Amino acid sequence: MTSSATTPADHVTTSQRYGSLEENTSIAYVSAISGNSELIRKFADHEQMVSQVALQFRDQPALNDLIDHVKKLYSIIKPFTRNLGTQTFLSGAETFPMTSNSSNSFRTARSHLTGPSQSDTLENSTASLLPSPRPSPPRRRTNARIRDVQSWMNLPRQMHCRDSVKDIRRFLGSFGSTNRHDLNLTTRLFFAVGSPYAILQLRDIFKALKRNDALLPFSKPSNLKSAVQAIARSGDLKLVARLQNRISRFYLVNIYERRARRLYANNQRPRSFTDSEVMSAIIIENQPDLESDNEELQKQMKTLRNLLYSSRNWYRLASRFGVGILLLVPWGGEFDIYDSHIQKISQLEFDGFVNLLDEKRGVFLRRCSRNGIRRFRMLSNFETIRPTKLEEIAATEAITEKHFDSNGLLDLLRPV
Repeated sequence: MTSSATTPADHVTTSQRYGSLEENTSIAYVSAISGNSELIRKFADHEQMVSQVALQFRDQPALNDLIDHVKKLYSIIKPFTRNLGTQTFLSGAETFPMTSNSSNSFRTARSHLTGPSQSDTLENSTASLLPSPRPSPPRRRTNARIRDVQSWMNLPRQMHCRDSVKDIRRFLGSFGSTNRHDLNLTTRLFFAVGSPYAILQLRDIFKALKRNDALLPFSKPSNLKSAVQAIARSGDLKLVARLQNRISRFYLVNIYERRARRLYANNQRPRSFTDSEVMSAIIIENQPDLESDNEELQKQMKTLRNLLYSSRNWYRLASRFGVGILLLVPWGGEFDIYDSHIQKISQLEFDGFVNLLDEKRGVFLRRCSRNGIRRFRMLSNFETIRPTKLEEIAATEAITEKHFDSNGLLDLLRPV
């Protein structure tokens, strides 16, 4: 039984019979995490209808997350809907022979949404309806990926930057940058720090802190209604991640400062300590019960070394521009930069980047850093204060259209 094209008349009947966009999103969600063949069949058979319903809601910002989630879920579920028993439910679908690896393939896709499976009960219940895995084709630079690269390269011009992408790449190369990957990353980072798009993320964080609801727990959906509510709130998960990443940057810098102060103090004495002895002393100072040959101490020292490695570049930024600069480095977004990327940049490459950033944008970034951290501390302490212009702005374009390193961006961080 292959689904045919849906006419306008059929669409009305189908929509009435199978429910709204929210209901079908719930079907997709639950079928993905449960392996229920009937739900998968229903979702696959009426995927075209779901897309049409989604188009009807495309002008409603409140449902944009739902529409994106439908598309994402369908891309995950689609491989498992090509052969449900002996019937085919998607146009042009093929019938694949089953192998013992099929259930593992399903669990892998399901874990993409819900994490690792806690049981193996799906193996028998879904073995008759899963396709055999195909070998993955070699990765190629697709048109979509090329467009993504081109899109961020257009941002500096849209933000009216004085320097072009080509010029910044050349300057970074003259500072000693030789690694191509790090060079591309630091070039993006140069334009991302303190940009209108970074300020836009800061606005959302400030609003969340003011409401005091950014860290609310997200429970596992127990029914269709709660699944819809969880999907509708999925946009908040990104906000939580952005807030938590900025807070973790402060902690990392604090750890690095403690170790640096301890090393400096010990080097002023006749007998200087090694770095390992300093780290051991820091841990024992906070946990006096640990002994120097304790296994737990060794584990904590290993953890501390990893944290120090992750914090070194953040410390360089904070020591040059003030700790508020940690708020002005965007997470994800248009420039596709994440904390793990920054933490892996080599010392030589990052020192060159910081020097260029200071030379070209130092005055603006220091002023923006002072205003941003002052506001962040007030909101974190739940002080009753006047809102800034930034928190009063609802339209995204009112921020992103501000010029790069302009007084207009600084004004947004001042009280109304």
